[in-house]
Amino acid sequence: MRGRSGQVRGGRGRGVAAVGALTILVAAVLGVAVPVTSVTGAESAVPAASAKTIAFTSDRDGSFDIFVMDEAGGQVTRLTTGADAYDPAWSPDGDRIAFHAWNQTSYDLFVMGADGSNLTNLTATPHELESDAAWSPDGDRIAFAGSADGKTDIFVMAADGSNRVDLTNTPAVYEENPSWSPDGTRIAFDDPLRVWAMDADGTDRVQLTSESGVDPAWSPDGTRIAFQSSRDGPGSEVYVMDADGSDETRLTTSTTKVDVSPGWAPDSARILFASNYHAGTADPDEMDLYVTNLAGAVTRLTNNAYTEDAPSWRVLAQAPMAGLYKSITPVRVLDSRPGSQVGPYASPWGAGQARTLTVAGITVTSAGTNPVVIPAGAAAVALNVTGVFPTQATHLTVWPDEQPTTPLASNLNLPPCDVRPNLVLTATDGGWIKIYNISGDTHVLVDIAGYFE
Repeated sequence: MRGRSGQVRGGRGRGVAAVGALTILVAAVLGVAVPVTSVTGAESAVPAASAKTIAFTSDRDGSFDIFVMDEAGGQVTRLTTGADAYDPAWSPDGDRIAFHAWNQTSYDLFVMGADGSNLTNLTATPHELESDAAWSPDGDRIAFAGSADGKTDIFVMAADGSNRVDLTNTPAVYEENPSWSPDGTRIAFDDPLRVWAMDADGTDRVQLTSESGVDPAWSPDGTRIAFQSSRDGPGSEVYVMDADGSDETRLTTSTTKVDVSPGWAPDSARILFASNYHAGTADPDEMDLYVTNLAGAVTRLTNNAYTEDAPSWRVLAQAPMAGLYKSITPVRVLDSRPGSQVGPYASPWGAGQARTLTVAGITVTSAGTNPVVIPAGAAAVALNVTGVFPTQATHLTVWPDEQPTTPLASNLNLPPCDVRPNLVLTATDGGWIKIYNISGDTHVLVDIAGYFE
């Protein structure tokens, strides 16, 4: 369980010593989900989940509750009220948030909708402590830390709270903070000193960190694990290592301060964390949320006199790939350069501009080949998207036209004055997609390489 300001174990939430007045009254039913009807929900309606992609814990309204905000630190909305709640974790589909909260005699695991609705107690185990919920990539299971009988182990259960299994079962050793690999085969976790990984059934346990390290977070692309360490003390810093434990690299340099609770952005290129770097002497536990890239460039997201911790970034679900893939000879359907225009646009994408493109329900022809029909009912398309000579560093985002808000994710990262392609798989909306450019001007090329029936 994460401790307030990182002073208690891994840095998430405020720790098991916290006692709050959770306005939730539930029946103590072991091992099954118990609907909760008396909790106060969100204080205002939450827009589409994709607009508010960062969940976190804060005491900005007096008690520790779960909040959500956009990736710039704005549009903050409280989802729980008076809950003494910590460690929000987004489900893979982005529709639910798991967390732990005080329930009269212990900390239990709860789940709620992305707007704070449909709150349900998953564990309801009096005098036991459950924390650090982590969803499996398929959304069917939740790993967590469970404490009873003087020990804390890593458990896994079905997403409805049933079929609870102790994976580690190591007496007198505190094991916490599970994090799934993106393929669902491995789980990283920590003991009081080191980061470990094991198979999802608890076998093949391997130590990953060479020195102190806790609170692991597996990157969405599966190649790296972020963690926090006090090895360069007296404070703690955010580190990153390869998934096999090699190449441990320090990212933050607060030195005497506390940088804790690392969590990845969907692009696997940025890491959220909490820090008391700007805290005043009157309250050294005052925490804000920050984001760093893998070069160590840090941006502050929140700025207030409260404690904010345990950020969790919503990773968008992958586009559905129904049916069989049909490969075709690549056919260009877009070139925005005026001298070689293909498709509807003959000018570059501007900063913050999204344009619509037809990619299905059309007939395409490549030189020397017969015409190919991309059916209007295609579930998804494979595209080669190329950015050409952007005026400044930018990224392109591609998504189905039916989605009302722009995903906070990148399909193609572009340095200035360069030409760079990337393969993009996207669902379609009746044959339409949108392409968004975040900054500067850039020309865009699109070739269709295949589709999914």
